[in-house]
Amino acid sequence: MIGTLTTLEHCLPGDYERLAKWFSSASGWYALGKQKLFSADDLRNENLHGKTHFLIVVENGSKRRVGAVTWTEKEEYEGSYVIGTGVGDPELYDRGLGAEASVLLLNYLFHMKNAHRVEFLFGLYNKHALPALTQWNVTLEGILRDYFYLDGEYQDAALCSVLRDEFYEFAAAGGFLSTLDEIPRADKEEARALVSEHLAKMPDRHLADLYGRPRPVAPHRRERPL
Repeated sequence: MIGTLTTLEHCLPGDYERLAKWFSSASGWYALGKQKLFSADDLRNENLHGKTHFLIVVENGSKRRVGAVTWTEKEEYEGSYVIGTGVGDPELYDRGLGAEASVLLLNYLFHMKNAHRVEFLFGLYNKHALPALTQWNVTLEGILRDYFYLDGEYQDAALCSVLRDEFYEFAAAGGFLSTLDEIPRADKEEARALVSEHLAKMPDRHLADLYGRPRPVAPHRRERPL
């Protein structure tokens, strides 16, 4: 998953040590709402065998491994996920790396995993996450009172969510809807035309009719009113 600023990559063996260090530092307060002493082995086992999965955020220019994104499928129904994003080095906060990595992860979940709902939670002391609330097409579902405890005080948290249609509206408004596909739409249409041309030459119309059956148009492909 490649963006303008960042790329999401699978974890390498050394990345689990990085994750453990980030989660036990100040970055843990922003990414998790707490510091947590994970071991590298704990994180590796969770990523490979548990419910929570990790991808590393790589800065495109420098090729530095600067953070991580996580997603967990909820048990309520298929297609419901909880996500998290963290940048490990405080010097890299507010450069848009975490924001773009979050969008890449949303694209993966909605466009490749057929997600219906994605939610995330963050402490309202976290100014770096506030643009997701104030600038993105997300829904603030609630304020959780005294949810985190930090620096001797209780802190409120925000619960936000994005539904499938809302993500595609956001992508269309941002001008990157056409960049979501891994395989260009023109290539798919050309392949369909070649298959249809081949099937039309066959004496039995069964396969041609089956392949040419009417298909529903995905919501993000439909004509939008001007």
